[in-house]
Amino acid sequence: MGFRANRNNQAAPKLVLVAEAQDTIIPETFEAADAVVIMPGKTKLNGNYFQSINADLSEKAWGVADGTMRAGAKPPDGCDFIVFSALSPVASLPEDETTGKILQLESSMDDGLIRAVNDLPVDAVVIADSLEDGPTVTLHRLMILRHVTHLVSVPVIVPVIAGVTAAELKALREAGVDGVLLNAADTAAGKAKDIKKLIDALPARPSRKKTKTEALLPRGSAYREPEPEAPDKDDDDDWE
Repeated sequence: MGFRANRNNQAAPKLVLVAEAQDTIIPETFEAADAVVIMPGKTKLNGNYFQSINADLSEKAWGVADGTMRAGAKPPDGCDFIVFSALSPVASLPEDETTGKILQLESSMDDGLIRAVNDLPVDAVVIADSLEDGPTVTLHRLMILRHVTHLVSVPVIVPVIAGVTAAELKALREAGVDGVLLNAADTAAGKAKDIKKLIDALPARPSRKKTKTEALLPRGSAYREPEPEAPDKDDDDDWE
């Protein structure tokens, strides 16, 4: 997923669950998450804070969002990935290849710009605007996500609410989504574990057929194809 290799050599999850927190102690609700990302808060975080985070999350992938650290600061020890916006300066990207790079992407961008992600040093993308139409997973949202997943070759992560259902998670995954992002402030105690159980219970993703099928319209049993009209023999007489 662009985070790092699984330290426990476990099978890859059906959907990666990423927990989003700010500059606070990581809540227990995120014990079930596969990865944790620290987002910008009221203060810039220092090395002592990251040392504490690295100790608490020693068995879990974790990263920070660009803007969380002081300008020019190197990725903290133990950090596995950094989340960038499209407006982040190139100089803020880590030069080493071991730190994952995740780009916040707007699905409303031009198709050419979205495709350009494939030529950037990016390991995954987060669809930052996927909840603007509301928390419900609508068909319109699935259409947009499916469009984006067709355009990019890296894993795609989308935000979800704490009340996301099994049916919605299944629909997101079938739309090509690889991970979901859960906000700490909107998550009640234990809810992350419930979502993780829903993810683990998902059926295997079906393989997609490359050939298109013909669309069939439902028709009543009394429906008959109309008979082609016989040519009117008198039509030629009109030209005499």
